[in-house]
Amino acid sequence: VKTASLSHFFGKSVLPRLEDLPVKTREEAVVSMLEVLPQLYKEDHAFVQDLVGFAFVPTASGKLSRPRDLFDPNVGELRELLEGGDFYPSDAFLRPELAATLIRLGLQTSLDREGVIKVARSVADMDPSDAQAANRRGTALLRFLDVHYADLTRDVFTQISGAAKTAASGVKSLMGSLMASSKPQPPPRPDRKDAASHVSTKGEMVIETFKELLLQHAWMPVLTEAPVEGLPWTDDRSPLARPSDVRPKEDMWLLSFLMSIVDGEVTSKELRALFGWNVSADRTLIAAQLVKLSQIPDIASNAKLQECLNTSVFRIYSTFQAALGTEEFDMVKGVLDGNNWIWMGDDFASPDTVAFKCALNARPMLSAVPAEISSFARLLRAMGVRESFSGADYARSLATMANLHGATPLAPDRLELAIAMVQCVADDAAVTQSLAMFCPDSAGVMCPATDLVFNDAPWVPAGAFNPDDFCFVHPKISIDVGDLVGVRSLRRQLLLKNSDLLDMGLQDAEAFGQSESLTGRLRNILELYPDGPGIINEMIQNADDARATEVTILINRKSYPSSSLLSPQMASWQGPAIYFHNNAVFRPQDFVNLTRIGQGSKLDCLGKTGKFGLGFNAVYHFTDLPSFVSGDYLVYFDPHTSFLPGATLQHPGLRIKFTRNQIVTQFPDQMLPYLLMGCDLQSNYQGTLFRFPLRSPDVAKKSEVKKDGYSIKELQDLVDSFQRVAPDALLFLKHIRTIKICDLGPEDQEPRLIYQVTAKADPPQESQKFFTIPSFVEGPPSAPITKDTFFQVLRKCPSEKLPHCEMTVVIQESDAQGVSSSTRWAVSSAIGTGRAKEIAVHAKTAHLRLVPWAGVAAILSRECRTGNEEGGMVKGRAFCFLPLPAETGLPVHVNGYFELSSNRRDIWRGDDMAGGG
Repeated sequence: VKTASLSHFFGKSVLPRLEDLPVKTREEAVVSMLEVLPQLYKEDHAFVQDLVGFAFVPTASGKLSRPRDLFDPNVGELRELLEGGDFYPSDAFLRPELAATLIRLGLQTSLDREGVIKVARSVADMDPSDAQAANRRGTALLRFLDVHYADLTRDVFTQISGAAKTAASGVKSLMGSLMASSKPQPPPRPDRKDAASHVSTKGEMVIETFKELLLQHAWMPVLTEAPVEGLPWTDDRSPLARPSDVRPKEDMWLLSFLMSIVDGEVTSKELRALFGWNVSADRTLIAAQLVKLSQIPDIASNAKLQECLNTSVFRIYSTFQAALGTEEFDMVKGVLDGNNWIWMGDDFASPDTVAFKCALNARPMLSAVPAEISSFARLLRAMGVRESFSGADYARSLATMANLHGATPLAPDRLELAIAMVQCVADDAAVTQSLAMFCPDSAGVMCPATDLVFNDAPWVPAGAFNPDDFCFVHPKISIDVGDLVGVRSLRRQLLLKNSDLLDMGLQDAEAFGQSESLTGRLRNILELYPDGPGIINEMIQNADDARATEVTILINRKSYPSSSLLSPQMASWQGPAIYFHNNAVFRPQDFVNLTRIGQGSKLDCLGKTGKFGLGFNAVYHFTDLPSFVSGDYLVYFDPHTSFLPGATLQHPGLRIKFTRNQIVTQFPDQMLPYLLMGCDLQSNYQGTLFRFPLRSPDVAKKSEVKKDGYSIKELQDLVDSFQRVAPDALLFLKHIRTIKICDLGPEDQEPRLIYQVTAKADPPQESQKFFTIPSFVEGPPSAPITKDTFFQVLRKCPSEKLPHCEMTVVIQESDAQGVSSSTRWAVSSAIGTGRAKEIAVHAKTAHLRLVPWAGVAAILSRECRTGNEEGGMVKGRAFCFLPLPAETGLPVHVNGYFELSSNRRDIWRGDDMAGGG
């Protein structure tokens, strides 16, 4: 029987069964094999070569590993890195001669790249609950890399040796004898010194892979608690982290909140470069850290913390400034937006509260950029820090003061600051209109500006209003400043208690186009209504529409005081004026009609001579501020919205209820021009008094309605020209029977009668005939009928019952000296029958709204200063209740319900397309 060789025995019978053997038996078998390794080598060179790659060495943990996967436990440097039985042979192999044999077979006495990664992986896999052990292992690997990283990453890797083995004796003789007894001999083994410095590249890990894996595993020791009080930090931190998530300690004030901080020091430039510590970290993370720094409480009272922040913030700003113009900088802006990140030396402030120039020391609300960070001006400007503050900034600061102090009066220095800021808001009032504005009141308490009033009515006696109704602004805030920042006018508040705003029909924008201003519309109307006696005719027409029986025209040459006015701007209208008085009182609908600019408010009412609602606006030839008193109200129109307090483009008028209040006491100068013609502005006024103050040349320069002033001489000429035609004006009017012209000189106390003309029936008992046809067409005063109703009545009424009248009318004139004259007229009027009625009510022509009302007037006699004159020739003219320019060529005047041009100056001929029946 052939005896098996030892190599065959170990190779076929022992090594394949090692996994199944008990631990002690397994160790004894491997020790026996190593002891006879020279003999095995002699028997079979291949056996030893195969043994190098076979996992046969029992480890301290009981596993089997290849020699090259294990490390020499006698090397102290490795013991710090490699903890655990998986890295070392079991204790049975600690004998020097056995260790030397394992070294020959591949046992490592140093770490190569792969070994380093293996260590890093093992550290990363440690139980995080054992923070102390994890930190110890990670720290050891970090120290190792700090010393050896440069060698590990050379193109030709030189293995890093540990301490010389004390067990190296005997190895040379063992391997020498092993090789001496064999043919061929294996290559000679270098001595111990050569082995420690051996350069090996065969099968070595690629450098880039090594770097990637080193960064990939969480092996680096990091701080788990904040090393400095106040440093932004998160709880429950792991003791280990990936190098890519870690920054050195010098960066902890820049990144401590979102990144880990290394627990140790790294001096190797190459290793720091691998970790990215030689360049700035992600600036968005630094920006987030800056936000957290700004949120640290009580910075202002912590001098040590301020010192740390002084240094750190400068580094942060430098990092940001270096990124100006990049996409990353835009991301930084996004992170910082809305946060307080401007370092003021003792705390942080919002960019909204900091500017390069600040006239007031208003910290913490508003501040100038500190000189210490002025070197970062480019950064600050790029981040939105402004050159100076706007009025809106001061307004917001005042709101902050109000919120902070509540109902407590401000301290003297804060009060002076608040007053100064109010002035700054006023200097830039245009941009603060939409902001809530606060001002100190007379007691120094911050209040909403709209809750305060300034006293612009010092003449008002104490008893004229209840002082508890008003809270006055601080006296150091002037009226002009208060007005600009929204403080209310005492004048206006007194006024608004008894007044309301008028819209002048502007809610119906289609009436004249949304792009056309009110003043522009009036300017166009004046082109239709040229200056002249026709303006007076329009006022008489309106009085006749209101069923007045008497009209007085007054030229008032006085100029009135201008201290106690509704507003200072009203002083422009305290001079000479023309007045029109009639004895009818405005009804509610009349107020509405008069405020509408040419919107056909009279079209549906046959009792109204003026069809277009435009005629009244002819008075803008005189003035930019017409007004009138009627019933309980004083009404102003201000199309420029430049004179009345509170007037706006939407509400350019004001209606003041003067009965049962103290408007005359509160605004005596303003009301004085109306205390005429029986008006006292205290009791209900049974009439209507229009006042049209004349536009002065200075005011005309700024007027958008008319650029020409109106003088007293021009006014006198106008009235004189009307006076010449006044007698004829009364022939066909429906209600007015008397027209007076008066004059009030600068020194006069009461108006003087200059001229009067009256229409009377002859005999007087026939006076009711004046109303025969108007009553049929208009209906009763309490319920005027519409056109539709009129045509229904006309259609049903038998022709023989349609009204008509013939009467003698005496027109009597008198002047200031009492000299009078009279003219007798035969006047005949009727509602047409026959063909006239048929055309008016026929279905084919009803849409034309033709009214068959006609009349004639023939002169019977004149009585003048020189005596009686029978009859007389008349140049016949056409009338539409008032005289028209058209001459008929007849010896009588003819009145008809003619279709007129829109300016009532002539009969409509169809070419201006402005008629409207």
